[in-house]
Amino acid sequence: MITRPPIIIIGMSRSGTGVLTKSLEGLGLFVGLRKERNHEALFFEKLNRWLLIQCSGGLENPKTIKYLLEDKESRRLFVNFINFIMKTPLAISFLGPGKYLRYHTPANLDIPWGWKDPRNTYTLPIWLDIFPDAKVIHIYRHGVDVVNSLWVRREHGLSRLKDRHPRFRSFYWFYLTLKFVQRQRTFVDLRCASMEDALNMWEEYLQEARSGAGDPAGLGRDAAGPGRRDATDRLPHRFPPGPSVDSRRGAALGLRPGAAGRLRRRDL
Repeated sequence: MITRPPIIIIGMSRSGTGVLTKSLEGLGLFVGLRKERNHEALFFEKLNRWLLIQCSGGLENPKTIKYLLEDKESRRLFVNFINFIMKTPLAISFLGPGKYLRYHTPANLDIPWGWKDPRNTYTLPIWLDIFPDAKVIHIYRHGVDVVNSLWVRREHGLSRLKDRHPRFRSFYWFYLTLKFVQRQRTFVDLRCASMEDALNMWEEYLQEARSGAGDPAGLGRDAAGPGRRDATDRLPHRFPPGPSVDSRRGAALGLRPGAAGRLRRRDL
């Protein structure tokens, strides 16, 4: 049996990774049986979350993964442990009963397969230790659009604690307790309260995907060569030109809240 390496999709939340994953699944890529609404395979999402928790990190603070990546002994042991986990019945949530009985582990799959999770951007070195021949897709979106999307999600999260269902608040808040507290799910993106904080996080994800650790094969650098424009170069034409990322970010900060959603495609 000839096994296939996975396709690992990286990129920050709200960057189009879900749409890309759904499209690839429609073309025949197996991305898992049990998935979240954002099309993240629960099995690999939980493994990524666990890796970050070991370093006191999370989706909004993933840079702490460096403590694991720089510790050679711990990194080797963690890789062996994850290889073991992928052979346990826990992998049924990804493979399904039939594929688990046939393949025993995702590593034995002989069909096109992969998974998507924003955390992959930072945990990628661990996965490349396990799957050195893996193919990696990095998708990114204009930073201002990502910020706007994060704000919409943040406001939606905060609205849950506002005057919704006042007559049934106790029952509704108990429902929220079961849904978010018991399951340890993110309630709101607190780090993205300001455009500057959100843009900082966007830049961190973009830089990590292109770094030597998260971008060993030159991911994010277009095959066309130096003629390619960076994502930050595609800010609206009314922003001041120049090579400085800080100057472009400063111009982005001048946008009114919600203005990103009104930008026309030809402005980008």
